[in-house]
Parts: sequence; C-alpha cells; structure tokens
Amino acid sequence: MLDRIKSALLAIPPVLLLLWMGGPYLLVLIAFVVIMANIEYGRLAAVKGIAHNTWLSSALSILYLIDAAFFEGSHALPITGLVLVVAVSLPVLKGDPDGALSKTAGMLFAPLYFGWTLSHAILLRATDVGSGGFILTLSVLGIVWVHDTMALLAGMASGGKTKLAPMISPKKSLEGSIGGALSMIAVMFLVYPLLSSRGYVPEIGPWQKAAFIVAAIICCNYGDLAESALKRDGGVKDSGKFLPGHGGFMDRIDSLLLFVPVSYWLFKLFLGW
Repeated sequence: MLDRIKSALLAIPPVLLLLWMGGPYLLVLIAFVVIMANIEYGRLAAVKGIAHNTWLSSALSILYLIDAAFFEGSHALPITGLVLVVAVSLPVLKGDPDGALSKTAGMLFAPLYFGWTLSHAILLRATDVGSGGFILTLSVLGIVWVHDTMALLAGMASGGKTKLAPMISPKKSLEGSIGGALSMIAVMFLVYPLLSSRGYVPEIGPWQKAAFIVAAIICCNYGDLAESALKRDGGVKDSGKFLPGHGGFMDRIDSLLLFVPVSYWLFKLFLGW
C-alpha cells in the first residue's frame, strides 16, 4: 500500500498539470500512455507466441489522438477503416499465414482499445464547459479513481469473501463492487451538484446522474475484468512494473478505457453537443 501511495504522489501532479495545460501537452501525455500500453499488450501477446507489431499498433493508435486534438474526432471512422485494412494486410504482405487470425485480431484490437477510447479524453478536455473542459475531464477521471479506490478499500475491509469472477480476477469481490457503487452514488448526488452549481460542470437531472452511476459501475467493473482476462491469459499478475504498487499502464487505465468514451457520449446525448 505504501508503494501505491508513493507512486500516486509522484504521478498525479504532472498528470494534473498536463491536463490543465491541455492542447498539445495533453496530446503528448496520452500518446505516451498509449505507447506504453501498446508495449505492455505486445509483451502479453508474445507470452502467447503472438508476434504483435507494437510500434505500428502505437502509430495507428496515435492517429485517433491526433484526430481528436486537431479535427474534433471527425475522422475516427476513416481511421478505423485504415486500421482494418492494415490489420488484414499484414499476413498477406509477409506472405506467411501462420498465426494470421491472432495477429489480425491483435492489430485491430489494440488501436481501438487504447487509441480510440483515450482519444475521448482529449475531446472532453476540448469542450467549452466551465473552465474549458478541465474540471469536466478531471471529474470523469476522478469518478473512476474514487470508484476503484473505494472498491479496493471495501474489499479489503470486508475480506472480499464473495468473488465476482474468481477465474479471471481472484481478488475482485462483490463487497468491493458494492463499496465502489456506493461511492458513485455519493459522488454524483453530493459532489457533482456542488461543481455544477459553480459552473464547473454542466447541470444534469437526477435520471441522467443515475445513468452515469450505472455506466460508471459497469465500465469500472468490466474494464477491470477485461484487462484481468488478458493478463490471466498471458499468465501475469500485472501488465508491467512501471508504477510500483500499481503495476503497469494497462492496470492503471483499465476502467478509463471504457468509462471515458461512454461518459463523453452520455454528455453528448444529454447536452446535445
């Protein structure tokens, strides 16, 4: 736990600074995270004997980030088409069908899983809400961090006796998930109204808050389990060792990969962006 706290104290200030600065600074931050996540994914694939072109996958992922930063995400569909073409073309260009199914799937999956999803953080930051989207984006990140922290503490306090998916994540418990869910209710009905009353985030109704709570609970739990399934298949506990006490980059962003795009599209739906 001490390592987790130390890593958080070192990582959070620069992340907040770059998020506040926005623009190209946020683009560089997310690009770095995406590249590191692709590297970790490539290592997991290698454990299974799958040759994954990490740098090509990273380049395709970053295209989504550039599109979000400079073109408001308007080219996401053509970029996805390009990713598909590249993915299916690699075995043909190499003239080797061995492992074509897994290689094609990995090259299609990684740019979408890391690049397309996290590009929505750039889109959120660029919204003209309150302080230029800074507090809005920070709120979305904060929701995930609060959920994951409270789920961890609730699971530890209760002993985590009721396992959610023991074959995938032996430590993830129903008690922890309930703790995370209760924290979401508190955040959306106590903290969010304070922020919206000061104009930092847009006002939304109670049913819309409920939708965010449900989305956060589903995304945080399934995001964690989805990444755990990849690690379990790769036979590793953590995706990496870059962050002592936290594991790798994939371990830190697993919930964000689902909730960031979902929150962006919920705001877009509710507010008519």
